[in-house]
Order: sequence, then structure tokens, then C-alpha cells
Amino acid sequence: MYTSAVRQTPTPRMRSLFALEALLVFGIGAAAHFLFDAIGRWAPLAWTAPVNESLWEHIKMAFWPTLIVDWVLGAKLPTGRHRIVCTAMSACVSTLLIAPLFYAYTGILGHHLLAADIAIFAIAVGAGHWLAYRVAVGPTPDDGAVVAAVLLAAALGLALVVFTYRPPLMEVFRASLSGRYGLDLAAGDSPLQRVVGSEQ
Repeated sequence: MYTSAVRQTPTPRMRSLFALEALLVFGIGAAAHFLFDAIGRWAPLAWTAPVNESLWEHIKMAFWPTLIVDWVLGAKLPTGRHRIVCTAMSACVSTLLIAPLFYAYTGILGHHLLAADIAIFAIAVGAGHWLAYRVAVGPTPDDGAVVAAVLLAAALGLALVVFTYRPPLMEVFRASLSGRYGLDLAAGDSPLQRVVGSEQ
């Protein structure tokens, strides 16, 4: 898993780097919630942001911003291997934590709350970056760890793209407002419409 047992020295600068990444991802991810409406619901870019109010669509808010922000700022990490593994780990962990956390709390309450949804997003992003930080201050990852990280991130990214246009007929893909699945420009179930509707 590691090329050597030599660990990196944790520094305030390193901790600040990952805290900054998490804050940027949270902010950009929140803004991405409305990106599809902002680009005129243009189908070719639908894979970049939530296209409806399904749980699946909302995990894009964690994946793509994390992939971009962490890769750019990851240039400051000790090695290229750390950069690759930390970026993939934070993106995948942040993304994959959202669904179980959402189903756990809604299973207890019986419904969802906007404040709880926001908290879950923050927790998922924070957890992903904390784990990535632990990798960053550890020994240099070996070839196997790098390959596994790349393959996992690529598989998750591909799934996000494919299932935007061809979603399985499962609850996690069902839009909460329209009851439809995937990219349906006439469904009337955009994230912006949900916010506007909740204010009326």
C-alpha cells in the first residue's frame, strides 16, 4: 500500500490546506445545486450538476467540486501519489457518505429537513477531507493504492454521467417532486423550482 514507511510531518499549513479545500467544496457544491437551471437546463452538461430532486443527483454536489478543488490545491502535497490518492479518496468518501446518512436520519424522522440535508453535506465533505488529510500525512502510497484510487474515482464519475441520462428505476434515482427519473426537461422538478416552491 505504501512505497515506504516514512510518514510526512503534519503541519498547520497542511491542516489549513485541507480545511480550505473542504470549505471551497462546500461553497461550490452548494452553488452547483442551481447550476443546471443557470445554464438553461442544457442537456449536454446535465452530468455536472443536479438535474432534479433525487438523492442520486445531489451527490454530484460533492463529487465534481471535490475532484476539481482537491486536484488543483493538491499540487501542494508532498508527492504526486499523495495528490492522486487524496483527491480520489476525498471525492469518493464525501460522495458515498451522503446517501447512507440521508437514509439513516429520514428513516428515524420519517421525512427530510433542509437543515439536516445541509448538515449531512457538510459532514460528508468534512469526513472525506479528514480521511484524505490522514493519507497526506502518511507514507507515500504505492502503485496499487494509486491505481485503486483512480479506478474507484473513474467508476463513480462514469456512473454519475451515465445515470444522469439512463437512470435505473430505483428510489434513489426518483425525483421527489415529479416522481420521474433522470433528465426530463419537462418534468418541472429542478432544484430551483423546489426552493421557489418552498417559499410560496
